[in-house]
Amino acid sequence: MLARRFLPLALVACLAAGAFKAHAADFTISTSVTSTNGGNTLADGDSLTINAGGDITITTANVDAINGNARLTIINNGSLTTTGDDSEGIQARARNTITHNGSITTEGARSQGIVVLENNTITLGPDSTITTSGDDSEGTSSRATTGRNEISNSGSITTSGTRSAGIEIVGNNEVTHTGKITTSGDSSAGIDAGNNNTLTLNGEITTRGGTTAGEGASHGVVTGTGTTLNTIGPNSDIKTTAADADGLRIGGLAASQTHPDPPGQDRCRGHGDPAALCADV
Repeated sequence: MLARRFLPLALVACLAAGAFKAHAADFTISTSVTSTNGGNTLADGDSLTINAGGDITITTANVDAINGNARLTIINNGSLTTTGDDSEGIQARARNTITHNGSITTEGARSQGIVVLENNTITLGPDSTITTSGDDSEGTSSRATTGRNEISNSGSITTSGTRSAGIEIVGNNEVTHTGKITTSGDSSAGIDAGNNNTLTLNGEITTRGGTTAGEGASHGVVTGTGTTLNTIGPNSDIKTTAADADGLRIGGLAASQTHPDPPGQDRCRGHGDPAALCADV
């Protein structure tokens, strides 16, 4: 579920054109702070780096740890924490580069770890963690309408709320997953991919949500129409535990119904039927 507290498109276009700022600024946070962006206002072309040992902690609802719009460089090597509802770890709009090597923790409802719109590049490093515990709080959420997002995850994403996928992508996104995703809430897929996305899987995905057959089953990977599954690599391990939860569901159906010989099918294990693709764990 994508929060909507962005600036109007016309204002973003002006910022992207450099209408309001001639020179970019570089901000660094190395201590503990309790305000969005460490109290800095981010404009077109600026950069914000959270150093190891630095942290942003937000305890007010409707306030993000980091919030920006266009052409930003955001590097988190420290810690971002929000405890209120509707409070993301990082929220950014278009043409941003986000590198996350530290930790992001959100506790409130509708509080994603990272949420973006279009033409963003997100890199989640091997030592990075994203943890969300509220309902409707995806680990990473992106919605591309006119551009394309690139997301690479080699870290760890953990969600425990209902309807809280590890990675949620809508529109035109490219995701490479080599890390670890764990979800425990109902209706919380490991990766929930809408239409026209591209997925490359070579990591672990475990879902535990959905205790009643047909109700709230959390599939490993769900794709929509036009989404391309490049491969399930040799390091992949996709596991689901709920009744009717499939390891893969392509276009809303179990992958074995629509893709007779998906790559790496022996590395996908789920409880859903039919079981030609995903044998019971």
